[in-house]
Amino acid sequence: MLANNRSGLSLTLLRTQEAYEKNVKTLFKSLDRAEGDLAKSGGPFYLGDKLTELDVRLYTTIIRFDAVYVQHFKCNIRDIRSGYPNLHKYVLTFHWCANPMLTDLF
Repeated sequence: MLANNRSGLSLTLLRTQEAYEKNVKTLFKSLDRAEGDLAKSGGPFYLGDKLTELDVRLYTTIIRFDAVYVQHFKCNIRDIRSGYPNLHKYVLTFHWCANPMLTDLF
């Protein structure tokens, strides 16, 4: 998932359309993989029922994706809200969850 952070942020530094398109494809392949992994995990977290560092890192990428990556970096093949139902549910879990692991963490 760290590849998502690197891919999105590196898009601002690209000088050619070809380089941009290659990096956008890499970013969305990572999101597709995360979507599939979350569908199989049994949730609510990435690796199942335990909150891990991976969850925190993924959340910080996904929570800003629609507002920043889609709008400013033009990574608009799909957005999280309508294009990735499992990632969207995952973000909502973090954002609204009354899970003690989360409320104690934040």
